[in-house]
Amino acid sequence: MKAAKSWITKPASPKRIHLDPFNPRLAPTPHVRSERELVEALVTTEDVFDVAKSISLYGFFPTEAVVVVEEEIGTVVIEGNRRVAACKLLLAPTLAPKGWEKKFRGLVGPGVVEAIRSIPTVVAPTREEAYPMIVARHTAPQISSWAPAMRATFYWNLQKRGYDFDAMARLGRSTPSEVRKALQDHEIYSLACQLEIPEAGTVRNAKKFDLTTLARFVRTPAGKAFLGVTLGQDGTVRGHIHVDEFRKGFGWIVSEIANGRATSRTFNKNEDVEKYVREDVPREFRPNVEAKGSFSSSNTRDESDPEPTDGNGSDEKKSRRKALGPNVGLIPRDVKCALKHPRVAALLVELQKLSPKQFTNACAFTFRSFLEISLYCFLDERGQLPAMKAAEIARIDAKNQSRPDGRKERLPEPWMPGLKEMLTWVSKPENRLLKDHTMKALPKIVSEQGALFGLNLSTHNPAYHPSEAVLRDTWLSFSNLLTEILE
Repeated sequence: MKAAKSWITKPASPKRIHLDPFNPRLAPTPHVRSERELVEALVTTEDVFDVAKSISLYGFFPTEAVVVVEEEIGTVVIEGNRRVAACKLLLAPTLAPKGWEKKFRGLVGPGVVEAIRSIPTVVAPTREEAYPMIVARHTAPQISSWAPAMRATFYWNLQKRGYDFDAMARLGRSTPSEVRKALQDHEIYSLACQLEIPEAGTVRNAKKFDLTTLARFVRTPAGKAFLGVTLGQDGTVRGHIHVDEFRKGFGWIVSEIANGRATSRTFNKNEDVEKYVREDVPREFRPNVEAKGSFSSSNTRDESDPEPTDGNGSDEKKSRRKALGPNVGLIPRDVKCALKHPRVAALLVELQKLSPKQFTNACAFTFRSFLEISLYCFLDERGQLPAMKAAEIARIDAKNQSRPDGRKERLPEPWMPGLKEMLTWVSKPENRLLKDHTMKALPKIVSEQGALFGLNLSTHNPAYHPSEAVLRDTWLSFSNLLTEILE
């Protein structure tokens, strides 16, 4: 590893520095956050306003240079996200989330903008070479330490980049067993953050939510039996009941912890958990563990296999997974295709075999084509294309009313809907094409342009080079949609 003192130091405009979508401070999401979403999360959960107030009063201390890396999307800050976000908001208060713009605008006094047009940065050669420094800073007592959820996210980011347990333990100054526990914590927290409950805001604030107590509940034999989950040695959490039944019990437990009604003392021992689920959980929130299903934190849809099984089905399912072998491609090998078009099935098989690490560009092109063709075939099989065409004709006719004859638009023939149009169409509740949780998540992917923008860049911009990490995050963003339309 290069010594940090040899890293290049240079000034940079905060406007040209991207916030880190893999920032461990932020709660996990099923899609890669856009820049605006990152700003909102940092403002609402990480006291960025207080940081901005300090900068407006005292300036940006030159000794507090932020650490950046050069990646495909440009310069990305990997240490100092709160300070960069604060500077961005002082330079452009309109970036602030709803209800905050006026507050940030009030901090912009004389000389503030001029003082932060450029800030000191230290350019690390790679993320990997910066990890030891980042870990040291956020485990030292004089620095704002990571909450358990933040540390768990840090390890999850390492795992996505191909680190094994021993390497993660060395970087994180811990042991492989502690890494495994942290990865399980991340999975548990991801499931909690996906819940649509009144306490969701508290849950998604990694500093406020008591993940330690939730993880303690889930790790007990009684907790696992109540929720119908198992914890894998690879750090995964798998559900073995129907996901809707899981959400009933899990949502109750998460709400009780978020409200402070359940604490570490409540779930101190397995006997405490047994007593709690037997006496304190209302009947309507007790999961029916006989309702068979399968899900994970990255795919909270019911993945039940409709094929016949023996007795309880567990042995046959395990042997079938083992026969498939490890996941190598961008799409897991247990994803199946029931659409009738053979091209969709062929592309799925290729994406299950093609390594995004070795064939990054090929995966990016193939995945975008697969997404577009799958959506088209799905809409075609459900007779939606004529309605889409009629809606497009009506849109053009409405525009043509204010246009002169020579500039009237015509619907091209043959007409084909674009990717964004198809995504928008399936996400409309009135069309009733998807499950509720998929419909609720999809408009963000379409409107915020995070994953979709990356796919379009991969296809149309020769200067853009996708990475394995970005591709895997793109799959996570679209996994619920694709697994549902492929059924």
